[in-house]
Amino acid sequence: MTEVTWLSKEIRASKLTWAGHVARMEDGLLPWRVMNWRPVGRKPLGRRRTRWEDGMQQMMSDDWREEAADRNQWKALMEAPMSCRARELWE
Repeated sequence: MTEVTWLSKEIRASKLTWAGHVARMEDGLLPWRVMNWRPVGRKPLGRRRTRWEDGMQQMMSDDWREEAADRNQWKALMEAPMSCRARELWE
């Protein structure tokens, strides 16, 4: 495994761990508000900017928040990279 591949997997694991933590937070806490923020007003011309949420949906699915709500299920997914679903995340 190259250093770049290893680093990419470490970043992905950290991102997924943090996403699960924030998804289970109480409404209104700063990290929760930042993750759930929706821009208002006009957008600049051109391609839509990729949001953090978009990256999570690309790695997981549209319902990743429901999966993250169950801490044991989320933790099992993060600790078992050879399960069918998790294998896709780590490859």
